[in-house]
Amino acid sequence: ENPLDPSMGVVPVLLSALAASQQAAKSAPAALRASSRARISSQSFASVDEDVSRRVGPIVALNAAVQKTTRPAARAPLFRTPHAWQEEWLVNAGAQAFVDALRVGVPALNDRPDSEDFVYEVDKASFSGAKGSVQVSVYTRLRWLDIVEMDVEEQGLGQCMVRVRVCSTGVVPLSVPGAAVLNLAAGLVPFSDVGLSERKTCPDLRTATGGMNITVRSKGRQL
Repeated sequence: ENPLDPSMGVVPVLLSALAASQQAAKSAPAALRASSRARISSQSFASVDEDVSRRVGPIVALNAAVQKTTRPAARAPLFRTPHAWQEEWLVNAGAQAFVDALRVGVPALNDRPDSEDFVYEVDKASFSGAKGSVQVSVYTRLRWLDIVEMDVEEQGLGQCMVRVRVCSTGVVPLSVPGAAVLNLAAGLVPFSDVGLSERKTCPDLRTATGGMNITVRSKGRQL
């Protein structure tokens, strides 16, 4: 797993990411740097589940509490395209049943023998009227943070439509101390998700529904 070059080792990747973030910080306009600092100081930080914090460790959990809110690499269209993925699912279950299934099934992914050391966390899951929404944080094996957002809409006849968006939130992995701040400076550094969203994250989330019949109607890169 490597967002820069699959042929490189872990250490060169981290060094490249850190160098890129430092260069971006130096070259970014003063107004942009001020805006980034203001974004950190003005946002209320997200929480990290106690079990998830235990699994990923305190440094990752601390960085995640900031980066779930700031999401620097997910903000700019086109720049985020290489690490942003979207799918549309037709689910043979009602919208509320789908949301409820994920609320239970996503945390259970962490105890599966084929988890590949990915850690999943439900940040929010809600349903009202004919619509629902789910947000999941995904900590990859090397502790990059991806955010999954799902918009769920009732279709009638016991079916619902789910629009899934997955995006990596920063080029520096959260295991690096201060990664949440470094990633603010490196928000426009291009990097790839090397297909993990399509190959790992989305299939895992479909499995988390507990066997619901799901048809993938479309998929591809987000702008």
